[in-house]
Amino acid sequence: MIEHTILERVSAWAAGASDAEAAAAACVDDFLACLMLGRRAAQVQQPLRRWLGASRDAWLVEAGALAHALEWDDSIVRSVVHPAVVVVAPAISAARDVGTLVRAVGAGYDVIGYLGEVLGEAHYARWLHPTPCLGPYGGAAAAALGLGQLELLPRAFGLIPSFASGSMSFLQDGSWTKGIQTGWANRLAVEVLRLAEDAFPYPTRPFSGHAALGASFGVSEWPQPLWESEDAYVRHVTVKPFPSCRLTHGVIEAALALALLPEAIESVEIALHPRAHAIVGRPDDTKRSAATLVERQFSAHYCAAVALGAPRHLAAALLGGELDSPVASTVDSILKSTSAIVDATLPLDGCRLTVRAGSRDHVSTVEIPQGDPTRPLDDETRRRKWRTAVGDDAEGDRIAANVSRLLKAPSASVAELMEIVDPNFPKKRVDGR
Repeated sequence: MIEHTILERVSAWAAGASDAEAAAAACVDDFLACLMLGRRAAQVQQPLRRWLGASRDAWLVEAGALAHALEWDDSIVRSVVHPAVVVVAPAISAARDVGTLVRAVGAGYDVIGYLGEVLGEAHYARWLHPTPCLGPYGGAAAAALGLGQLELLPRAFGLIPSFASGSMSFLQDGSWTKGIQTGWANRLAVEVLRLAEDAFPYPTRPFSGHAALGASFGVSEWPQPLWESEDAYVRHVTVKPFPSCRLTHGVIEAALALALLPEAIESVEIALHPRAHAIVGRPDDTKRSAATLVERQFSAHYCAAVALGAPRHLAAALLGGELDSPVASTVDSILKSTSAIVDATLPLDGCRLTVRAGSRDHVSTVEIPQGDPTRPLDDETRRRKWRTAVGDDAEGDRIAANVSRLLKAPSASVAELMEIVDPNFPKKRVDGR
């Protein structure tokens, strides 16, 4: 049964049987930078603190929400999920030492990576957000490994389908529920472990069977996971160079490659994969009028217009900054002439950009955007995330170096690591010890 296959994989990570720990440590590094960046998102942070106060799981919810708030966190494109924001915080809250933390994260990525690969597209087809719906399985696996209580995981997995959820209605109005979903998924990941401790009766086959999760999404036969081919999902992580939906990154890269004079641009046509078009490309009028931060993060039109018309202001604009009047006018002019079409021959995160300028067409195609494992980011681009998070280049480099040093020291304490990046991190683990 697939339940047994998944549990065996988590046990293998716990035993140190995977050779992908360096990749898992890199994912922790990127998550911590995103968490620091999320402190900029006052729209999320202030309501969360008023709501959660100093509750035991407040940090879990806040960490998941804030690290996801600016859309700069990692993804697994083949699985259509954002693993870090639903795996790393539960692992951090459970593990005592960095070695255990890294193994817990690797296990969690394998769980959500596999479930996303099998079920993620079916979630999208129903406008369900795969990350919070499937994330609690990865988060629970990470937390159970961190606590050294893998025996609780079968019960926890059995309980999760009764609670996990995540509507994509935020795409309609740019609301802030997307981050709340990932934060709540973190809390659920540890809550089901507590219920499991109390021997709460649970379904023994949450994934397979005629009334289980797979059947809900039309899956009767579960395919072979990556790890059965000596691979790991943590090796297939995309690290984002831009703070926007991954499905806009091909658009941005294609626009930047053209380097056209903004004043000469007459029209812009964005060709996208059908699934990408459904999320970041339609309807044209809505995507052109993107006003909130979330709307801009999910608008191929806005991302193209800023990358073409104000490339030096790209990161600031995608992080919620307002453009100065002359620059804003140029971007608005381009935006009004931008439209998106479907091209099923493109990869999910690919793009073909056709820009009419100077009375001729300029075409730029990106099959695989930067940040993909086959096109990894350079060190300077990775450091930029830390520098932006801290607001000072030298201090950002110093913090990044300290985090990197500790993540290479398996015996280092998680508490020491978290002191560097988050003063709100609780002193006790989720089990109260």
